[in-house]
Amino acid sequence: MPNLATWIRPKDEKWFQTFFVRHPDVHVCDARKDDFSMDQMDGLLLTGGSDIAPEFLRQEIVNPTLIDKDVDPVRDHWEFEAISKSLARGLPILGICKGMQILNVALGGTLKLDIPGHKYADQKDQDIQPLRHDTTAHHRFERVNSSHHQAVELLTGGSDIAPEFLRQEIVNPTLIDKDVDPVRDRWEFEAISTSLARGLPILGICKGIQTLNVALGGTLKLDIPGHKHPDQKDQDIQPLRHDTTADHRFERVNSSHHQAVDQIADGFEVEAWCATDDVIEQMRLRNYPFALAVQYHPERGKIYDALFGDFFARLNGR
Repeated sequence: MPNLATWIRPKDEKWFQTFFVRHPDVHVCDARKDDFSMDQMDGLLLTGGSDIAPEFLRQEIVNPTLIDKDVDPVRDHWEFEAISKSLARGLPILGICKGMQILNVALGGTLKLDIPGHKYADQKDQDIQPLRHDTTAHHRFERVNSSHHQAVELLTGGSDIAPEFLRQEIVNPTLIDKDVDPVRDRWEFEAISTSLARGLPILGICKGIQTLNVALGGTLKLDIPGHKHPDQKDQDIQPLRHDTTADHRFERVNSSHHQAVDQIADGFEVEAWCATDDVIEQMRLRNYPFALAVQYHPERGKIYDALFGDFFARLNGR
């Protein structure tokens, strides 16, 4: 019988019980009630709750009064550890409401600490909020019951790669972010190794291009000027130049980062560079079914559908 780890508030139990009874073959382990080891778990369910305690957020909190007073740091600590262990083992994870926010923060993202128009009483249990969808979404609902006062703000490629995984001398350690995540890095390096061995399609974004390059023997420029302006995060303003063989060519992209590929790992072919300083922005692995890596953020723009379409077509074609 598979074990599902979670932490559920007493007032939410009645809602989840409706779904749990449909799956009697799954044993639900509630960390609010019992102690158990994540090593024995087969999945993680992150549910709704109070705001994330300030000490776990990865951002400046200008107005502390925006955060609920009834935060639960004990629960937050458990959930962050549970996420880390679940990612390391490749377990399935479902995040709901606060669960979406805490998963984003665990992987380096930030939150909008207070948003208007999303906490009306009717929105708690009536499907009245309309949605628009990305074309790649497997689950699409025309309207949902979404009631909350915080939301995901920024989805990041991730913090810098932890120093112990880099294949180069680090003359100035202060150039590397302090909030590195070695657990995530270890998981990603192992995932790359396993994926390459099986010939799986791989898409690397932002930190992903750097991790893929390091995994195959390359090195990084640990700090570069002129690539972290705020406007570059989600506006396609950085011009590129391309290799003539590139399948995906974008005249301008939204590239915001402070590190970049330096020495290219064997087997990679550079497909695009920043037009102003030749920083590598796109490369692919030669003689491999599909391994494309980009330094920019296609998930934040509206011009990159063909790139994602190519990747998902490879997945569907397996």
